[in-house]
Amino acid sequence: MSLGCFEWLNFLIFFLFFFIFAINPCVSVDQIDEFSIIAFDLDSFHGDYTPPSPPPPSLPPLPPSLSCEEDLNGIGSLDTVCEINSSLDFHGDVYIAGNGSFHVLPNVVLSCPIRGCSITINVSRGEFILGQNSGMFAGTVFVSASNASFLKSSVVNVSGLAGQPPAQTSGTPSGIQGAGGGHGGRGASCVSDNTKLPDDVWGGDAYSWSSLDKPWSYGSQGGTTSKEEDYGGGGGGRIKFEVEKTVEVGGNLLANGGDGGVKGGGGSGGSIFIKAHRMTGSGRISASGGDGFAGGGGGRISIDVFSRHDDTEFFIHGGKSFGCPDNSGAAGTYYDAVPRSLIVSNHNMSTSTDTLLMEFPKQSLWTNVYIRDHAKASVPLLWSRVQVRGQIHLSCAAVLSFGLAHYGSSEFELMAEELLMSDSVVKIFGALRMSVKMHLMWNSKMLIDCGADAIAATSLLEASNLVVLRESSMIQSNANLGVNGQGFLNLSGPGDMIEAQRLILSLFFSINVGPGSVLRGPLENASNNDMVPRLYCELQDCPMELVHPPEDCNVNSSLSFTLQICRVEDIIIEGLVTGSVVHFHWVRTVIVYSSGAITTSALGEALAEVRVTMAKMELSPERPVLKGFMVSFVRNALLGLLRMSVDLIESFVIIAHPMSFQVEPYMLMFEVLETNRTEESQSHVHRMYFMGPNSFTEPWHLPHSPPEQVIEIVYEDAFNRFVDEINGLAAYLWWEGSIYSILSILAYPLAWSWLQQRRKKKLQQLREFVRSEYDHSCLRSCRSRALYEGLKVAATPDTMLAYVDFFLGGDEKRGDLPPRLHQRFPMSLVFGGDGSYMAPFSLQSDNILTSLMSQAYFLPLSVLQSVPPTIWYRLVAGLNSQLRLVRYGHLKLTFGHVISWLETHANPTLITYGVHVDLAWFQPTSSGYYQFGLVVCATSNESVLHWTEGQDRYLMHMEQSRWRGAASRRDSTGCLDASEHIRICQRIFGGILHAKSLRTLKMKRAICYPFSFIVYNTKPVGHQDLVGLLVSMLLLGDFSLVLLTLLQLYSISLLDSFLVLFILPLAIVFPFPAGISALFSHGPRRSAGLARVYALWNITSLINVVTAFVCGFLHYWSHSSKKHTNFQSWNFSMDESEWWMLPSGLVVGKIILARLIDCHVANQEIQDHSLYSSDPDVFWQS
Repeated sequence: MSLGCFEWLNFLIFFLFFFIFAINPCVSVDQIDEFSIIAFDLDSFHGDYTPPSPPPPSLPPLPPSLSCEEDLNGIGSLDTVCEINSSLDFHGDVYIAGNGSFHVLPNVVLSCPIRGCSITINVSRGEFILGQNSGMFAGTVFVSASNASFLKSSVVNVSGLAGQPPAQTSGTPSGIQGAGGGHGGRGASCVSDNTKLPDDVWGGDAYSWSSLDKPWSYGSQGGTTSKEEDYGGGGGGRIKFEVEKTVEVGGNLLANGGDGGVKGGGGSGGSIFIKAHRMTGSGRISASGGDGFAGGGGGRISIDVFSRHDDTEFFIHGGKSFGCPDNSGAAGTYYDAVPRSLIVSNHNMSTSTDTLLMEFPKQSLWTNVYIRDHAKASVPLLWSRVQVRGQIHLSCAAVLSFGLAHYGSSEFELMAEELLMSDSVVKIFGALRMSVKMHLMWNSKMLIDCGADAIAATSLLEASNLVVLRESSMIQSNANLGVNGQGFLNLSGPGDMIEAQRLILSLFFSINVGPGSVLRGPLENASNNDMVPRLYCELQDCPMELVHPPEDCNVNSSLSFTLQICRVEDIIIEGLVTGSVVHFHWVRTVIVYSSGAITTSALGEALAEVRVTMAKMELSPERPVLKGFMVSFVRNALLGLLRMSVDLIESFVIIAHPMSFQVEPYMLMFEVLETNRTEESQSHVHRMYFMGPNSFTEPWHLPHSPPEQVIEIVYEDAFNRFVDEINGLAAYLWWEGSIYSILSILAYPLAWSWLQQRRKKKLQQLREFVRSEYDHSCLRSCRSRALYEGLKVAATPDTMLAYVDFFLGGDEKRGDLPPRLHQRFPMSLVFGGDGSYMAPFSLQSDNILTSLMSQAYFLPLSVLQSVPPTIWYRLVAGLNSQLRLVRYGHLKLTFGHVISWLETHANPTLITYGVHVDLAWFQPTSSGYYQFGLVVCATSNESVLHWTEGQDRYLMHMEQSRWRGAASRRDSTGCLDASEHIRICQRIFGGILHAKSLRTLKMKRAICYPFSFIVYNTKPVGHQDLVGLLVSMLLLGDFSLVLLTLLQLYSISLLDSFLVLFILPLAIVFPFPAGISALFSHGPRRSAGLARVYALWNITSLINVVTAFVCGFLHYWSHSSKKHTNFQSWNFSMDESEWWMLPSGLVVGKIILARLIDCHVANQEIQDHSLYSSDPDVFWQS
């Protein structure tokens, strides 16, 4: 070839590579590079993406099927029924297939005793039966049938007959130590090495973790002790049953590893996989490791059966080790696919060899993980997460370890519903982030060793509902340990212990330290490698956090506390609470019984008796003092009782430097004020409204600063985190807004329906988040956090206004909470809707608001007053009827009627009950969106002045000057003057609307503002049947004109008819089905809603009519210029100059229809016409 050809070839190759990388950038990313920035960006769009596990290796090509009579010496045919009545020995792979059934009669054996030899039986349309005392022996047995029966005493045995294990695996041990083979679990090794830990010595390694749900790997051979001869036991083979209906397992299915004797290691267990719809029988299924000088590891079993009715025994344990009886092979895995449960069991055979648990699935999570019967499991991957939907259960001397003993600088996550431990141990080499709902320990230990790495120095254990330690259970960390929850922490009795170098217990409803149990920080016998907490004993002044401790309960290694109990309702101490610096922060009740003690010691100094009586809180390392109350430590007190008011204590700190002291029999009790919670309104504290109209451009959002009304019942830092979470959840995705924008251009009624559908879904997400997902950690009430109560999200029916209600938990111990009605004044009630045709303004009055308004309170003259529910209901109904007439583009005019109605109808009646209402606007959003509503105030000036003292003085200078300029006062009925309006505006972050302020009200007008002159809400006109009849007649007439117009345009030009139909798409024909649906729907509310949608389609179709005008005019103009006198179209006896008549008829008809629809909607929504009465007496008496 010439040089030019080589240049062209190089250019083509370069262009090909460039094209591949341009189309798929992932090609250029190393797939095994976990820390690749490019790979992270690509995967971030898919969340926790887990690539699918590689499929199991396919079966080798199958040989031709054997015949029943000639090859198998049977009776019958494989296409009907083939019965094998004599034993057969094969010397190679066997393939048997047919459309009938295959029966192996009793006492018949099919054998192929060659390693890796396979017997495949495919009778997927028939039945397979292995008779009593019959057997099948091979390296691989695969049966596919419609039904399969393995009768009593039958056996399918592939033990020790494995072929080659998968490539690039290290299941077969090297050397001549006689170690066991590995598969589901590691093989054991009996070699003693004093330089290594027992965990660092093993035989063959585990493999095929990714396919444990469908195992199809051979076990591995064990090692040998001789260079001349291989004494290792063979690996277990493979068994696979694919049964369409029912499989009966009455015999034995064995895929055990081969025995190696005293000179060779045991082989590892093989694979067994059964897939069926139903399973019965009481047989034995085993994939255990073989016995030998060192035992082999267990294999893998997987059962994928929808309906289990069997009593089958499963064995996946490791083999016995003759050279080291205490170190058997590691257990294998048993996976139950339907409940998605993983079982690791070593059948009570002790071992120090690990079963490796690699990466857990992140999608389609497993339900349960059981580790039991002396199994020893390990999660060796660094920075890994173990997450299941149900429980992780360790029992019967089971061990679960995270990380590597020599590399403790990693972090592990454990997430489950329950962590149950019985006679078991969990070891963490690094840091642990645990999140469960229930953690129960029975004679168990959780040991956290962070090493010397500061990154992994903090572990967090979260158990939201319950933590119980019994029978000498222990949780220990040699670094920082935070244990938090919302329920109960119970150390039941002697030996139960939680200890760490720095221990933080927080957010529990109750902590019980039982007799003989211990809470300790720091460790009593800490080693040199353990983290040493800083006590700041060398400082001359007391650390600031002792005098003013932070309100949050985070684990902070910079603080000097070694043991802190924070935000806990009740603490009952019958055991020992000890540390160097002990801190009780935001604790309500502490009870110390005669068997209990709170001790502090400066890392081992002698105890001393202390008696402290102070009047003011002052803490220092030289002199531990407690202020605001008296603390008395009595060594020989029969009955010591000390009561402290919850208003006087915020933290309880005991510090010793260099001395310490011990607390003996006494009771320390903080007063608990009970609150009976008979209904929501009695525990309601405040209603906080979302800002924004819940649109794609401006979704709902809450301001970060907590309102002054809830500042005493929330933690500000946690509240800000709650606001961040809920604001993030309330935001819409970009594609949702994009769909809305496209639909708004093509067909606005569809865009409105899409917006409403997304709004409802967003509201449901917020409700579910607050009700069940959010842990309510921002609330100070322990009971509210434990019961997931205290916060509730609701919204108006139009889903444009949402709010969060705050409730007491009943354990706040505050006499001024919840506030009474007069304490809430001035009270803001925000309107739902935005004043548009589809979402008119409305006041939503639920049971809480009605109950609050009906609360009795005292006026200055000691007159007991309340607003009866009937009065309030009538007021809300009348106000909503007036708000229906408010139009977004005409707020200055229409709001004036509402203000006038409030002055003539509402306030004269409400003043007799001590309250009056004003129309108001509230703090606008950054985009200029205003919310309007009512401000409810007391008629007494003194009341308003009293409750506005000390409040935020925020108000825009423009509003201040505006109100100062309004010098007119109200009449003698008790209403407020301009100066009092200013104070109210400061409280509600807005302003009161009256006749003068309406002139300065500025509102944006949307592009659809002209349509507000055609469709708008109106008063009811009555004659409901007549209005409905007129709408029906005009609807039919409108549809007839549409058809005639389309026919006329079609006769002129197909393009013209196409343009009218699809500008906007089909909008000219949709009003007819929408109108039929509105007229014949059941129920006033549903009929009114559908009628509004019909009105939207009716107005939208005007654009199509305009298109028809344009097309007709262009056609008329073109033909007039060409003087075509022969123009004869389907104009129905109309000459060329009358092209405009049909479109004009459509315009007039649609405008008349719009007005009739508005009347129809008003008749449906307002059944009581007295709501619009101009006579207040008629209004209130109706």
